[in-house]
Amino acid sequence: MGRILHALPVATRPDEVSVHDQRIRIRAYQIVFWGSLTVPKMSGLGPDAARIPIILDTGYTHHFSINECQLFEWAGARSGRVWIYRNVPGERIPDPLATPIALTLPEGFAIYPGTSGPRLPLLGLRALVQNKLHLTIAEDRVHLRTRRQWWPFG
Repeated sequence: MGRILHALPVATRPDEVSVHDQRIRIRAYQIVFWGSLTVPKMSGLGPDAARIPIILDTGYTHHFSINECQLFEWAGARSGRVWIYRNVPGERIPDPLATPIALTLPEGFAIYPGTSGPRLPLLGLRALVQNKLHLTIAEDRVHLRTRRQWWPFG
């Protein structure tokens, strides 16, 4: 299985992340990782792609949601494709040497008007299931892997 999030720490106390010079509060026990949004047909990310914090919420039954202001201000888009950055093992920061993973969201994602909706973008359980991702939470660490089977003959 290919690692996406490897030993991603889960903070047991409130924390902060920085997005475009804004300090965003992270609540204790929120699983936060970094992602990007691009136009739907884009097949890769450039080195200057805007990164956004995303909360992994297994209780959220849709794919992904974001409010309109975050979508435009942070991602510079009006709709798009969701990407997940692999993390540096044991840290929340993206691994600069790893290739981000594009998610398939056949039913699209929710865009809340203005500043309504969740405080931060949410990635829900449906996105994990439909992209065949394997989630493990062990103590204070999160692991997310692809479920691609190994086949030695092509």
